[in-house]
Amino acid sequence: MRQQFNAEQQDETDGKYEDVQFNAELADEDDLEAVARANEAAARQEQS
Repeated sequence: MRQQFNAEQQDETDGKYEDVQFNAELADEDDLEAVARANEAAARQEQS
């Protein structure tokens, strides 16, 4: 049986793909570690 398209359900967002700003004041140790790893990865990519 074919399911009907539900437009209302399609419009709801769960925040999964939202772009967010980094806030150092709210960052915890894991956040700061992730930023450091991302910066290291970006530096490696530039070297390639």
